[in-house]
Amino acid sequence: MTSLRTPRAQTYADARVAEHPAATSRSHVSVVVDDERPAPIAPPPRGKLARADVLAVGGRGLTVFGLLVVGFIVHLLGASVLEHGRAQAALERSFRTPLAFGQAPLGGIIREGTPVAVLEIPHLGVREVVVEGTTSAQLKKGPGHLRTSPLPGQRGNAVLAGRRLSYGGPFLHLDRLRRGALIRVITGQGRSVYVVQGSRVVAPHHADPIGPTRESRLTLVTSDPPLLANRRLVITASLRGTPHPAPAGRASELNRDELGLQGEPGAVVPLLLWGELLLLAGAVAAFLYRRWPRWPAYLVCTPVILLLIVLVFDSFAGLLPATL
Repeated sequence: MTSLRTPRAQTYADARVAEHPAATSRSHVSVVVDDERPAPIAPPPRGKLARADVLAVGGRGLTVFGLLVVGFIVHLLGASVLEHGRAQAALERSFRTPLAFGQAPLGGIIREGTPVAVLEIPHLGVREVVVEGTTSAQLKKGPGHLRTSPLPGQRGNAVLAGRRLSYGGPFLHLDRLRRGALIRVITGQGRSVYVVQGSRVVAPHHADPIGPTRESRLTLVTSDPPLLANRRLVITASLRGTPHPAPAGRASELNRDELGLQGEPGAVVPLLLWGELLLLAGAVAAFLYRRWPRWPAYLVCTPVILLLIVLVFDSFAGLLPATL
């Protein structure tokens, strides 16, 4: 039988046939293969391979961290505005009836989160429903009334705190108020008008502007500078007209997280919970992306992961200064 030869082995095969003619009479087909193969590429040293893996993992980690930071800033300065808007709309609806029928709270111990007043600053275009309490959770809804102070329009120093940047930033341009500007506040006792007397920045070690006073005035407090929030910007305004009587029984003590420059310690627990669920969801999504077709995996996993990211961001925001 004829011998199958590769082109490169033709000469070598002809020579072998010439030397051994009997080889062609065998009952099998001989295949001559060229032994000239390329040398295998040696793998990189183990140390260099490990170093490359570490750099790749580190690069991906930094990329994910950067995306999370950018996402949190977008959430804090953008998406939180929607949450604030929904909260204000709900407060407006719930406060309209008590205010119209004289059933709005007038003082004493008021449950935190209850709407107590409507704040209007015409010079800044601000109209916000004020809630009882100045913790971070309450200031996400709108400006908050300090529990130990009288309500606006009553005798004494009525203190309202509000956010500077996040969750709608109702007090963003508070530094633009000048002496003589008017501030109106509506409570269950009617409308009160205040005249701005001045503004100042108060460091933590200076005299506290939220303490009681003999004269009837309104004190607006927010963070300064807007992003770092290590001091307080304070606007003081004097009441025009006669103050309303203030019921007794107000709270006499405050927690540290009600002073404006601290976050909520209780926000750590939900932050850890949502963070663990986010890691679990990420692991499940990585598994499904390899097992399922691309679009079904995206449709199932992406909404869950985005929701958990928003919940993590919202919990982390609770650890930041309440007036940020």
